[in-house]
Amino acid sequence: MFQMMHLPLFCCLLHHRGDVCFVNDARLSDFYRGWLIEITSIELGFQIVCYSPCREKIKDTTTYSSEIEALQVARHTINWYAACQAISIFLRGSFEADCLCFEEWRSLHQSLRMPIKAQ
Repeated sequence: MFQMMHLPLFCCLLHHRGDVCFVNDARLSDFYRGWLIEITSIELGFQIVCYSPCREKIKDTTTYSSEIEALQVARHTINWYAACQAISIFLRGSFEADCLCFEEWRSLHQSLRMPIKAQ
């Protein structure tokens, strides 16, 4: 069972033993709302990949200037994704209850797939 953990940013590696993490690559990891956030150091900054508890992957190829900025964007992305999922469920229920016609449902549902802009 996946346990939601709020840990400080720490080095993540390919192999773990218990709570010990061995340094052998340029990735930082954190957990947020049950999601794993990986921050990868690249030549010009940092990039993020987020994994849900069921291993859904959200990758952002934007380069961020610091680990903190990348972590903030990753958390914002996870919040955005969760909000879109909740709205999608609500829209489906509204459509099935005949509160929305198909065109309204489709238009609203497609608007949830628009890319987000980090601030």
